[in-house]
Amino acid sequence: MNFLVGLLIVLINIVVLIFGSYTLIYYVASKKPQKQFDKKIFPKATLIIPFYNEEKTLKNKIKNLKEIDYKRDRLNILFVNDHSSDNSIKIIKKETKNFPFKCNIINNENSQGKSNALNYAFKKIDSEITIITDADCLMDKESITHLAQNFQNKKIGGVCARMVMAKPKNDHLTYSKEINYRFFYDIWRKGESNIDSISVCNGALMAFKTDLIKEAILTSEVDDTELIFKIIKKGFKIQYENDAIVYEVVPHKHSERIKQKMRRIRESFSSDIEKYKEQVNNLRLYLKEAEKRITQLEEEKNTKQKSNSKKKSGFNFFNKN
Repeated sequence: MNFLVGLLIVLINIVVLIFGSYTLIYYVASKKPQKQFDKKIFPKATLIIPFYNEEKTLKNKIKNLKEIDYKRDRLNILFVNDHSSDNSIKIIKKETKNFPFKCNIINNENSQGKSNALNYAFKKIDSEITIITDADCLMDKESITHLAQNFQNKKIGGVCARMVMAKPKNDHLTYSKEINYRFFYDIWRKGESNIDSISVCNGALMAFKTDLIKEAILTSEVDDTELIFKIIKKGFKIQYENDAIVYEVVPHKHSERIKQKMRRIRESFSSDIEKYKEQVNNLRLYLKEAEKRITQLEEEKNTKQKSNSKKKSGFNFFNKN
């Protein structure tokens, strides 16, 4: 019994050590300032919104879309009906009258499911970038503009927004737990992004180069994570854009919270080999960069010492004469 207790303590210490080391490395990496671009661009973009029986959320969603700060002739909104049986389509048609952006509704002709709906929609898009957002979340008016700027870097194939939890009227305990989770999530994603590519993507708001996903065929429930690894395999990076904010409400019902946690578990194990390969690659690149920086500091120190030595030598020689 004592042996099992001791073994358990050792295992807990190992987990804490790994978690702490992992978080510390990415915390340091996350402090690197984001790259600032000299000019602002507005590439032609399509915003995809898959929906299934979202009559309760679509009115607020469309109101939020009207506030998007992006050139009106450069953004198209595409609602993808995933076999809805409620009044979702009627609400969209009613609320998008006098809409500031071009807006269309298409019906997913594949079998039901978000991945299948996206597979169908991808083939319909001809814009430079494709943005995907959920029907039940809201975004800051400049979030799409912030996402788009990253594509000035030709190595970037996709960008993920930062999720902020909207504070509920009740259930503050669940909200506090979610805030704690998001605190570490942001550190890990910022660090990964500054080193190379993120290993997990937040599907509430993300953007991709259209030519990299046009022929993509998604097959899993965690379409966001599956999609980023298809792009990483092609040699492109996926960035985490801290200034592009999307808001999500903490699930109130216990059953919904369970579904959310189960999805995270599936996300953790989906494309697991590729995901862990990317995380190992991030750590390898970080250590390589750290070694490079240490060497640089040593060289600067040696150069400074040589310079001081020459000055001192010159001063002594001058005094002797």
